[in-house]
This record gives sequence, C-alpha cells and structure tokens, in this order.
Amino acid sequence: MDERRKAPRKQTDDFFGIYNRETDEFIGKLLDLSAKGMMISALDSMETKTTYEIRIIFPKPIEGKNMLTFDAECVWCSESHDPNKKYNAGFHIIDINSKDVETIKNLLNNALFYDEEQPRMTLAKKST
Repeated sequence: MDERRKAPRKQTDDFFGIYNRETDEFIGKLLDLSAKGMMISALDSMETKTTYEIRIIFPKPIEGKNMLTFDAECVWCSESHDPNKKYNAGFHIIDINSKDVETIKNLLNNALFYDEEQPRMTLAKKST
C-alpha cells in the first residue's frame, strides 16, 4: 500500500476492542491509531468503501472515558500474514465529535501507544 496518510499512527500492544456500535458485534482488535484513521486485526473480511459505526472499548478508563464512538470508512482489507490473525483492515475516520478527536490525540501521548520505530521495553521472565 502506498503511503498516503498524513497523520502519523502509533501502535499499541494493549487490547482495545473494536465493536459495531449498532449491533454490539465484536469486529476485532485495534493495532494502530491516528487522529484520522486506524488499522485493526479483524475476525472477518471488511467491505472496502463501506462506512462502519465503530465503538472502541478501552482496556482501562482514560480521561474518565471507557470508549470512543465514531463512523469510519474501510479503505483496505487483506488477509493477515500472522497465523493468529485473520484479516487486517485500514479505516479512515469520517464522523467523530471534536471532544473524541482530542481524546484520540491524548491517547496517542499515553504510554499505551508507541511509534513503530520506538523500541518496546519488555520484561524477561527469569528461568528457574
């Protein structure tokens, strides 16, 4: 995919569940996020050029919020190369209120998110 996004995305290893806010159906897990879009690991193939009503559930309350809601258009979807994931899909956020845009910007500065180039510190388990 050619690089057309204007807002840098940050990745997360924490579980941010993605749901259809009308049906409460679980769609997948957030992989990365920006103020304008996101990439998810989805259980099923997502229809491109289709608008989805999204709810993201946070792993813990952030700024007193447990979730975000917005509409997003699926821009691309492909089978994942990771055997633990079925599909990866990219979305462009098309309808979100200004307070939730600010929440996303604050989330991106939270320790739950990191730049792709930024090395992640992990704790090694001590062998016994």
